[in-house]
Amino acid sequence: MKIKNLFSSKRQAIDQAKSSVMAMVVMASIIISFSVVTINFLWNLRSYNSRVQAEKSQALSTLRQNVDNGQQLKTQFEIFEDGDINSQDVLSAMPSKYDYAALITSVDVLAKRSGMFIDSFVGTDESETAAQSSVNPEPVEISFSITVKGRYDDLQKFIDNLDRSIRPMKINSISISGSDNNISAELAMTTYYQPQASIDVEEKVVQ
Repeated sequence: MKIKNLFSSKRQAIDQAKSSVMAMVVMASIIISFSVVTINFLWNLRSYNSRVQAEKSQALSTLRQNVDNGQQLKTQFEIFEDGDINSQDVLSAMPSKYDYAALITSVDVLAKRSGMFIDSFVGTDESETAAQSSVNPEPVEISFSITVKGRYDDLQKFIDNLDRSIRPMKINSISISGSDNNISAELAMTTYYQPQASIDVEEKVVQ
């Protein structure tokens, strides 16, 4: 009987030891798993913060460069202003908006100033589709043709006034008919406008 009780006590002790070991193994597994997850999260967070910092540094560098470029442009413009050239004329030389009606008016004013009158103005009004702003603006051609009438001497004045116009006017071809006092000239022409520069504000999501 004593031997049986002794075996029973040892078996209980062994079972308790096994249970304790199993509990320790389970607890250690939970701790290790939690530690791995925590370390992985902290590593990813560190990498994300590093990427954010790099993007912030790049944005700051670009902003500083833009400020420097703006200051240089201001200095150059001030030097330009000290000269004999009217800066407002230069700024107005290349219209920043597509304005077909203003183009017709401009040519009509030059013709009347020269003693001529416009008999016809032929072109295509693209106001609905023309770009009014661009991140990287480039000059855009506007083609048209006009027929003016008047005296030959006034036609020469008109051509000179077109050449001296602050707005670029290019005569591609000219066809003349009539007499010196009653001349008709058809001019195929090209002018330009440059869309207004717009700032491209970029938003970037760091992942």
